[in-house]
Amino acid sequence: MTETKETSTAGHSRRLRRFIQVLAAIAILTMTLGWCPGEQRGYDANHCFGRALSALGNTEHHTDNCTPSYTVMGEPRRVGGLSLSLYVVLLLGPAGWLYRDARPWRAWGWIAWNVAAAIGCLALWVTFELDLDIFGHTETLWPGYGVVVGWLAIQVLMMVALPIVILTSRRGEGDGAP
Repeated sequence: MTETKETSTAGHSRRLRRFIQVLAAIAILTMTLGWCPGEQRGYDANHCFGRALSALGNTEHHTDNCTPSYTVMGEPRRVGGLSLSLYVVLLLGPAGWLYRDARPWRAWGWIAWNVAAAIGCLALWVTFELDLDIFGHTETLWPGYGVVVGWLAIQVLMMVALPIVILTSRRGEGDGAP
């Protein structure tokens, strides 16, 4: 039984729409987790780094053994916040356009849009939300791990699974594809 172009196009649209629904659910869940506290920062209560700096200027020999004690906990921080929310909005904006009219060339454009949006939002995150406190002790909480897993799932779906969906859906369209 051969497949007509209408049923192939309908199957292609159905696959892309299902893909968009799954991706949107993952993206919205990841964005929600991004607003939860995802990192807990601990600071050294013994001020070992300050003692080491002051010992550099001291000419006498001191054997001050300082053991860092990260018992002073700072305020929990979000791991996604505004930059992750902006990325999800930018990611899902063209998805609505593709959901209404699911064509392969629009799906390829959505992949390119995802790359640009991801680079822009990563630059925004580095500029405004990255904290380089190298002397503190950072503990990642479970929402932080959820954001990382969600971000990676979105990227794998967009960069690996979506091209597979596009290419496998085009086989039966009668456009000469093998």
